[in-house]
Amino acid sequence: MNNYAVIENNLVVNNVVSEPEYAAEQGWILMPEAVGIGWSYANGNFVNENIPIIDEKVTEVQVQSALDVFAQEKGFDNINDAASYANSTNEVWAKEAIHAIAMRDTAWQAFYDNKPLPNMIWS
Repeated sequence: MNNYAVIENNLVVNNVVSEPEYAAEQGWILMPEAVGIGWSYANGNFVNENIPIIDEKVTEVQVQSALDVFAQEKGFDNINDAASYANSTNEVWAKEAIHAIAMRDTAWQAFYDNKPLPNMIWS
């Protein structure tokens, strides 16, 4: 028996104790001990967005995960998918892509400058 996260819309909404086979059938994800309800889940990574990342050394995985979760808010698969629409003939998608690219650049520059990550919001 292990602890598993129930994920809905990239968010941990419940934790359950289950046998691995049953958990796999349900699509539940093996949950590390430190993870809890309210954490986000994207690309195989759990992120506690309730704790400001600025208070700790941010890892590359956290930056990428935060950017991917940000892009998924608009229905993109990840930040690279969002950026790929920059030359779209659909004006809304192109505008979203340009904003995603700016957010990606700002986040990675903050990471490399060892500064707090920006607040990732869609304008």
